[in-house]
Amino acid sequence: MDIHQKKQKKVEEKDYPNYQQGDCYAYIAIKRETNLHLAHAVGKRIDLIAEHIVWKLSIILQLPTFTYKLEVYTDGNKQYPTALLQHYRKDCMIYGQLIKKKKNKRFVYKFKKKIFGNPDYNDIDTVNIESYNSILRERIGCLVRRTKCFSKQRSKFEKRLDIFQAYNNTMKVDIDGKTPCMKEGLDAKKWKWMDFFMYR
Repeated sequence: MDIHQKKQKKVEEKDYPNYQQGDCYAYIAIKRETNLHLAHAVGKRIDLIAEHIVWKLSIILQLPTFTYKLEVYTDGNKQYPTALLQHYRKDCMIYGQLIKKKKNKRFVYKFKKKIFGNPDYNDIDTVNIESYNSILRERIGCLVRRTKCFSKQRSKFEKRLDIFQAYNNTMKVDIDGKTPCMKEGLDAKKWKWMDFFMYR
């Protein structure tokens, strides 16, 4: 367990006594061009979890610069701007939000908002992650509501997402016959489940 995880556990116990109970959310990041599942964080809808997924991204992604900026597009969650600024410079990011407004739990309208930099309004969209979330709800039983297979432990829910991330990135092929890892140049072939289970 590294320092960040120790700090996270301490904050959970001190500030969120019911952290392991009740509703649980999954924050997921994918790469738009290839649908590569980059990272996920599971927990309450709190600043700590939003910061945790951005921390994960800061470890695996190339550090953005003034000329090679990080482009981020999300829903209207107010936690993301603060979390992003904890790990990236504001002038090294292009960030826009698609904000949906509801009334009496029914969708009314949506609008696009530029947060950092000057993103193209046509690029501010969440259709890719919404489509991926729909796939997760179909493939992972605990995400199907009103059934007996819902997650009773946050850690097991996160493990399910870990396995699906491996499947999506290395085994699931697109119409071009390539996996997200193959599109990214990270792997030369499609994996099989036996490759995954036997990998050290």
